[in-house]
Amino acid sequence: MFNLLRNWLTSIAQSKRKTEVSATRSAVAAGRDIRDSTIKVGLDEVGVAECIEQAQQPLVDGFAALTTEIARSKGIDPAPLRAILVKLGEHDVPDAAIPDRLIALADKLNELREGLKSSALYDLKPMKDSALALLEQGDFSGAYAELDRGRLVAQTRRHEVSKYEAEFLADQARVLELQISNLAAADKYRQAAALVSDEPHSAFQYLSKQANALQNEGEQFGNNDALRAAIAVWRSAKELSPFESDPENHRKAHNNLGSAIYALAHREPTNDNLFEVVAMNREVLARDTRESAPQILGRGSSKSGFSASSDR
Repeated sequence: MFNLLRNWLTSIAQSKRKTEVSATRSAVAAGRDIRDSTIKVGLDEVGVAECIEQAQQPLVDGFAALTTEIARSKGIDPAPLRAILVKLGEHDVPDAAIPDRLIALADKLNELREGLKSSALYDLKPMKDSALALLEQGDFSGAYAELDRGRLVAQTRRHEVSKYEAEFLADQARVLELQISNLAAADKYRQAAALVSDEPHSAFQYLSKQANALQNEGEQFGNNDALRAAIAVWRSAKELSPFESDPENHRKAHNNLGSAIYALAHREPTNDNLFEVVAMNREVLARDTRESAPQILGRGSSKSGFSASSDR
């Protein structure tokens, strides 16, 4: 239909150009002087529009009948199919391909309708119902906007659900720790931290517990690999809590990182491990004073200057 209309408009334009007559140097018997005038022969804009409307009417009727028939066979309202038909025209789909495309898209429409009718959380159902109603009217933009509104609500709910799941994982980890299964507990804490990675404070708490479980495994059972893993986790926790924005947690991570490094250096007295202990002590002394960080500098029980935090 759209290609035919385009051809019709082109023929009208060409016909219009061919029917202009100039009377610049000749006279035409018309009952008055028309010298230096342009005589236009043919239809005006209103006439052209009427011709186009008449020419396209059979095609419009044909596509309307096709839309109605497909809607009837698929058990859907014709309105959204008419909106789809308009989109097919806007994308210059060949006339011959429109019926098959329309049938295929009608199946997609039905799939979407069933999805919108499916069960949803109680606070998301109104958005689905509204989107379905707009879809049935052929208002695709409105339906899309409603679905986007529902998506944002679901996103909030996902964060809530993730937080609850993280709490369950942490509880499982505590049960494992009661059974002296430190490595398994550490993995549960790791999973919990990953679920709340978009909340730095909560993630820090779980990372700390993961590092503590690994450090306990290393110190209590001579597992140096566990100590190395604890050091890596404490580094991540420290980076997650910059000193400028979260000095308390930053100091906590730094202190326990130093304790883990010292424990490893005590078992593996390599130059690298020992130098790192010294460097971390110097970092504390350069940045903090007894007044600003008494919880770190006030402790003197450890030869390294570090001691495990009481809340490990």
